[in-house]
Amino acid sequence: MRVLLADPGPQAQLAVELFAVRIAQSIAAMATGIGGLDHVVFSGGIGHRAPGLRARIIARLGWLGLALAPCANDAGATRIDGGSGPAIWNVAIDEERELAESALAWL
Repeated sequence: MRVLLADPGPQAQLAVELFAVRIAQSIAAMATGIGGLDHVVFSGGIGHRAPGLRARIIARLGWLGLALAPCANDAGATRIDGGSGPAIWNVAIDEERELAESALAWL
C-alpha cells in the first residue's frame, strides 16, 4: 500500500481508490448489521500510518455521520473525528506482538 500511495500513476490511484471503497463498504455493511456506529477505529500498518487513506474511506461514509478533523488526521492524533457523530480513532497496534501472544496462549 505504501508503494501505491506514493505512485501518482492512474493505475496505482485506481487500486488505492478501489481499496478505500471496499473498506468503506465493509464498514457500512457492519453498521447495517449492528444498527449504527458509535466508533470507527483505524489501526495496523495501513490504518494507523495512512492519513490520506483514512480520509478517502471516511469521505465515503459521511451519510453515517462520520467526519474527520483534517488537522488531527494529518497529524496522526489518536482521536481524529470532527466532534459530532461517531468517534473516529487512530490507534497504534503492535500486530506482531499480538500474534505472538495469541500463539503463546495456544501452546
